Amino acid sequence: MTMSFSSLIVASLLILLFVESHARNSQGKYASCKAILNANPNAAGGEYTINTNTGDQRVYCEMGINGGGYTFLPRQAIVTGTSLNLDSVFTDKSHVLLRISYDNGRQPFTVLRQLHRYASTPLSVQVNSQFGYTTPVNKAMGPHLFLGFLPANIASNPSYKYQGIQSNGKDIAFNNCDRNPNSYFTFFPNHREVPPSSYGGSGIGANFYDAWFKSAKPVPSGRTMPNEFFFFTELHFGGCGTYTSSDKWARATGVAIGFR
Repeated sequence: MTMSFSSLIVASLLILLFVESHARNSQGKYASCKAILNANPNAAGGEYTINTNTGDQRVYCEMGINGGGYTFLPRQAIVTGTSLNLDSVFTDKSHVLLRISYDNGRQPFTVLRQLHRYASTPLSVQVNSQFGYTTPVNKAMGPHLFLGFLPANIASNPSYKYQGIQSNGKDIAFNNCDRNPNSYFTFFPNHREVPPSSYGGSGIGANFYDAWFKSAKPVPSGRTMPNEFFFFTELHFGGCGTYTSSDKWARATGVAIGFR
């Protein structure tokens, strides 16, 4: 029995669809982008489906920068994921990967860590919580991802007044002048379109956040992430560190955060 050319084409398409569907399903069994990369070292960066404690979740996987394996969550996941557990995607608590979105389409990256002297203190990433840290100024925006550096009990201790972040290997630091223990980034979907807080006017401590912006490096390929992975972002450090948020920035419009 012979198959016609058209039948052969149809059969080939069905096989391709089956293989593609199977690939999508097999991606869903992994709990993180790092797990996908471990299973397939040649996996390309892009959108994937992983399986979290709340079910399948579409994410963006960065498979190249800094060794790859970073999981980026979209804004909607934070709005709906009140019980979202990040344990499977945030196992390396020494650092996170940020991408900054600019109005000209650029999306440079920064790898954030504790200052060198606090390298043994793990970063904290929490969903809709900031246990052990100070409360974000824009808390009225509701659901959020919280990235904590020094816990409040350390940041308020005068013995640890040298504070800040390490960005792409560079320490960006200040002396906490009044023991105010703010030490965090917060990422808001702001799905209710709550107006940003007017706290801090046009921003406090421009030297700090300007240094962070300047430390960002371009993505060699120029590859960009979809807008839905970028958040309204608040930075607050100190006591004489910085306070700013993405509504105050001249060209940058939001930040995406990736975990590994």
